[in-house]
This record gives sequence, C-alpha cells and structure tokens, in this order.
Amino acid sequence: MAKIKLLGYPAVVAGFKEKEIKIEGKARIREVVNFKKEINEDRIIVLVNHKPATLNTEITDEDYVLIVPVIGGG
Repeated sequence: MAKIKLLGYPAVVAGFKEKEIKIEGKARIREVVNFKKEINEDRIIVLVNHKPATLNTEITDEDYVLIVPVIGGG
C-alpha cells in the first residue's frame, strides 16, 4: 500500500495527516490526495521515496509520499 503523509497546512487543506491507500497501476499524487481547495504548489515540497517530486508525479502501490509546507525565516 502507498503511504501518504502531510504536515502543516497541506494536511489541513487535504483533511488528513496520514493514510495508506491501495493503488492499482499508477496514479498522480494530486488524484490520490484530493485537496479540498486550491493549494499553492510554490508553497509546498513534495517528496516521493525521499526524492523531489510534484503533485503531477505518478506513484505506485509501493511508494511513500511526503508533502510539507515551505518554511522560511530569518
């Protein structure tokens, strides 16, 4: 099963922090997460199996997805 984990505001927009889902074949991350409203993709970091990705990246049943907000400061 694919494991999806969200931290911060992406979790609020998606309505969950973590879930495991069964994926037949491949699916794009944006199809699996189903954000409840528009999310600014410039303000999030998407990782698939600890490697940079986007919401359009295709994942399989064996992948680990982490979506976190960009954090900045000085």
